[in-house]
Amino acid sequence: MISYEKVKQSFRSFTIVNIVLNAILTVLYIFGIFGIFIIKMNLDNPEFTALYTEEQLAALKSSVTPFAIFTTVLYIAIAIAIIVLSAINLSKAKKDLELSYIPHFMGTAIAVFNIIFSFTNGFSLTTILMQSAFIALYFYTYTRAKTLNNREIEE
Repeated sequence: MISYEKVKQSFRSFTIVNIVLNAILTVLYIFGIFGIFIIKMNLDNPEFTALYTEEQLAALKSSVTPFAIFTTVLYIAIAIAIIVLSAINLSKAKKDLELSYIPHFMGTAIAVFNIIFSFTNGFSLTTILMQSAFIALYFYTYTRAKTLNNREIEE
């Protein structure tokens, strides 16, 4: 027999972890946007460009493309959506209402996208490990939500 109170507490704890991590990521993404604009403004400054080699300047120019700005803004929007939907799920869990799987799917999708993008932008084991940890976290909370949603069916 499953202890649904323990499952509910586990769901609650890991959902709070998801919210905190996504809040931290949102702040980092916002700093990233500021960094993109600062680099973009300084690329025309000879004093700034004199500090870097041609390869470094090319890397800087490729990091301030419209696509980079778009993906950063998209990441912010998705992280905020995950935070809001996860908070709504916490409220629903408290009231024993049906939980949404959307924040878990969104988080998993963005983590998979980050892994795929890391292969195109230079392989990074750290990125793969961090995103894999996010996938595991989202999968665990998804299974807890699914267990809680299926509780009424089993009872």
